[in-house]
Amino acid sequence: MAEVVAVGASVIAVIQIADRIIGLCKFYIETAQDAPPDLRIILVETSALKAILENLIFLTACDGPLSAADRHISGANGPIEGCLLTVAELEKLFPSDGSRTTARKNSKKRRLDSVLTALAWPLKESKARKLLDDMTRYKTTIGLALTTNSIQDVKEIKEKASQIHDMLTESQRREMYRWLQHTDPSPFHYRAQKDYEPGTGNWILRSPEWADWLAGKHRCLWIHGIPGAGKTVLISYLIEQIGKLCDQTSYRKSIYVYYYCYFAHNQDETKPFLKWLIGRLCREAGGIPTYVYDLNRHGTEPNLTALLKAIDQLLVSFETVYIAIDAIDESSSQDDFLQILRSLGTDRNFKKLQLIISSRDYINIEKVMLSFSVSIPMNNFFVEQDIKHHVRSNLQSNSQFDRWPRDLLHEVEESITKGAGGIKARFRWAVCQIDSLQRLKCEREIIQKALRNLPKTLDETYDRILFAVPKEERLFVDCAFQWIAHHSEIYDGQGIPYEVLIEATEASILSLTGNQNERFYDKDTLREVCGCLIDISPEDYLDEEGYFHHPYISVTFAHYSVHEYLNSNRTLNANFIHRTIGGRDPKDHLLKTTLSEAQRIKPNDLWELKMDSLDIFRAVNSRLDLYCVLSALLSLRQFSVRICQDNTLKRLAIDLLDPSMPHFPTMEVATFVIEHTTLFSSLRDADFWAIQWHPDTNTELKHLYNLLLLTESCAGCLPLAETFLQGKDLKSLLQAQVCFSIEVWYDEAAYTFNGSLIEVFAQSTSRLWPGKALEFLMEVGAGVFDPSVAFLLYIGGHIHSYCEDFCPLQRLLELGADPNLRGYQITPLQIATVSSDLNGVERLLKAGALPNDTGSPDGVIWGEDSLMHRLNHLHGASPLRICRDFARIFMYKFYEVEPDVRKKIEELLLDYGAEAFSTTCELDMQEKRTNAQS
Repeated sequence: MAEVVAVGASVIAVIQIADRIIGLCKFYIETAQDAPPDLRIILVETSALKAILENLIFLTACDGPLSAADRHISGANGPIEGCLLTVAELEKLFPSDGSRTTARKNSKKRRLDSVLTALAWPLKESKARKLLDDMTRYKTTIGLALTTNSIQDVKEIKEKASQIHDMLTESQRREMYRWLQHTDPSPFHYRAQKDYEPGTGNWILRSPEWADWLAGKHRCLWIHGIPGAGKTVLISYLIEQIGKLCDQTSYRKSIYVYYYCYFAHNQDETKPFLKWLIGRLCREAGGIPTYVYDLNRHGTEPNLTALLKAIDQLLVSFETVYIAIDAIDESSSQDDFLQILRSLGTDRNFKKLQLIISSRDYINIEKVMLSFSVSIPMNNFFVEQDIKHHVRSNLQSNSQFDRWPRDLLHEVEESITKGAGGIKARFRWAVCQIDSLQRLKCEREIIQKALRNLPKTLDETYDRILFAVPKEERLFVDCAFQWIAHHSEIYDGQGIPYEVLIEATEASILSLTGNQNERFYDKDTLREVCGCLIDISPEDYLDEEGYFHHPYISVTFAHYSVHEYLNSNRTLNANFIHRTIGGRDPKDHLLKTTLSEAQRIKPNDLWELKMDSLDIFRAVNSRLDLYCVLSALLSLRQFSVRICQDNTLKRLAIDLLDPSMPHFPTMEVATFVIEHTTLFSSLRDADFWAIQWHPDTNTELKHLYNLLLLTESCAGCLPLAETFLQGKDLKSLLQAQVCFSIEVWYDEAAYTFNGSLIEVFAQSTSRLWPGKALEFLMEVGAGVFDPSVAFLLYIGGHIHSYCEDFCPLQRLLELGADPNLRGYQITPLQIATVSSDLNGVERLLKAGALPNDTGSPDGVIWGEDSLMHRLNHLHGASPLRICRDFARIFMYKFYEVEPDVRKKIEELLLDYGAEAFSTTCELDMQEKRTNAQS
């Protein structure tokens, strides 16, 4: 009964305020013809809210005890409490009653002027609209809750009704989709499409297996065969056919999603695939469900179970989802991937999914795939016919064969088709033979001799191509292959821009020989010297708005087997792309060139922010210095261990982030612009280029901060900071004050950070998990910094479950942090309590924290530009009062706590003698709480 009364009291309070707002709106609309149109919206929305709440009181009185749904909407931080805070804030936007009385006594014109002056609406418009959005969301949730008796039904309705997508800003939505787009497979699809030969592959559409699959009689098709058999091109063709099918049956809410695994990703493709699938489902569903949003808010990488749950929830929006996955054998690890695919193909929760998967004939893959899929081998009569069709079509369309006699072309067709029959990689082998033949002199005897001596294997074919490269071109080809492979490794299998490739290759030759390459290279000369081992074509991608672009010409290895061959011991020219050159491993040489060229960047008018992002994208892919700026930052993460093991590379990496170096200001601006084009999403978490430093900050401190910031996203870079500190005055550096401001992406607000380096990292170190920089500073600075201040600044971001092997909270206590630090208006225990940090509260109480301390009355209070200012309202409230009456505030706004954590904290505080009280006026306390929540 008590809870019914409590609910009624809260609802009545909202209704009373709503009544006043309705009266105010009617007054101002009636008085001023030019009253802001937003007042009409406020009138309608507030009236609707009042009606819903009146019905809620009636139904609650009739039903007696609260249902689960009613308890859900009336709980702490629930929509009823949200409504109360929102309407209270909305009422404050209107002038006092005195201004209304004055307006009634004046003449009509003066009354109008008085009303508009009192409203001062242009200054309040944006806040009013935000409050209206909040009110509408709460009203919708309450209204829906009234129609259900089940808490689970309410949750499902909230999943659909309060789509987080509509509440996020544009940049927050981009951030969410960036997080989900770990790997973009679209360039691989467009590349495979270009290799498709019309008229091939349609045999599978006539097969009974395909018909049964479309009818849902079985949920998975497995296309398998040897490398070069044409699986990827066939998958790309089937994807297009499935797309047409979905377009024709749009009323059934059928969609398709594809994913291409690729060896150069050098990753277990399981999570990237699942996140890509979730991202596509979100886009197709038109929003981001709460559960998916929470996966990102938690700050850690979700596990496979959580990702599968997200897919399960998203499938509600669709009738059928077709998924095509190519080359699962190219995943660096396949065990988890295969088990996930089995779940998607057999679990009843995913019965809306129809899978089509391709791979090589590996035993471990075959064993799993045959347990739940229908097998379609690439070694069949129809594929042989496709090869013949492909050879004939190429001979007819290639202008190099225009002068060849028909009988000779027929002989070529028959010889290649017959030769391919005994070759494992038949399609790939046939393509190479056509390319080799077109380079021959057009004489029958020469051509027929070549046909009689066709290579017996794909490896032998590649051997012949390499040995046909003129001696004077071999260093160029060697270096070009190294850059193609290196770029693919950094950029997830994408092709390297051909202009950058030529410039980078020439820079390598100059570095290795000391001589400038005298020959001029372009696309045609690249094709001439590298033959069919490379592919040169426009690089395609979809931007975040879904538009198709091919802004530059890229160069890739023509087939996975080319890289595999060059990187193996099977070739007569063993380990072609991993031979030592100039006494160094080629990878070290490529990294050295990248880090060196990045430091040669010059000022340029490209760095106008008004410039179109696509133009920036093209510029980065056509100039070596810009390309190397981006590649150097990515290389620091991807090859950090290798860089830190080589003294030359380590020194170059340290110099790259040195603010005193001539290149740094330009590189800083360039990187800022590049990152903000949104076309490069891999630069997050080390955004030193966005920092606005106080002009008096020491340059060495800036340099050290840049190096430490890098370790937050890449722990392998820690040796860079260690090397930098060698021979430096450690005490001076760690006690010196830094000051800068930076926009915090999850708040979209700029905050100022000041203090020693360790105090700054204590506030800003994590997106929930403690970074290596803070741990490093604690160890090297032990005895130099004040652990008590660092403790106070850090505790608001502490989540013990994310600490793993190192807990900064525990370490700071070990270093002597005082849990009852004086001189500040807020105490560590107050912060831990409002953050719902059970582990933090327990550690503090055991360490001797006073359970009833409300802070020093005359102590330090944080400014509004500080990240810590959102805690200022805690002053004067005891920890137990905070636990019972204050809304949870977490410093980084990500983490959701268990429902009973507050109760456990309350019990713990009571055990230590805590009392609920406030030393501040109750009215002031309420205002502080309201401001903090808003």
